[in-house]
Amino acid sequence: MAPLVGAAPDEVVVTGTTTVNLHALVATFYRPAGRRRRIVATALDFPSDVYAPPARSGCAAATRRRTLVLVPSTDGRTLAEADLVAAMTDEVALVLLPSVLYRSGQLLNLEALTAAAQERGIPIGFDCAH
Repeated sequence: MAPLVGAAPDEVVVTGTTTVNLHALVATFYRPAGRRRRIVATALDFPSDVYAPPARSGCAAATRRRTLVLVPSTDGRTLAEADLVAAMTDEVALVLLPSVLYRSGQLLNLEALTAAAQERGIPIGFDCAH
């Protein structure tokens, strides 16, 4: 692949699609137990990034069972990080967020969100593809 993009062999990595990679993340880290069964994501994510991984990773029909919690945006372009933290309740088994919102370019504070999830004992993953 390196010659195709004009790079050195050690500068190129070939991986699966974003959806496949998110599926692997969810399949690895989603471990529902007791009250902790929900997955937190955002209402601004690509639909395939949100719905396909949970559906393929053992929590089929996630939206029907209210397993998937989509944190809404108040303006349709950005997210309030306080709303993301507030969604990290004792019912959450996994948080899956973008690093940058493709609609607005908003860069989320990954360090603060990670700290909030860790304080609550919740695994958190970030989609850094956008």
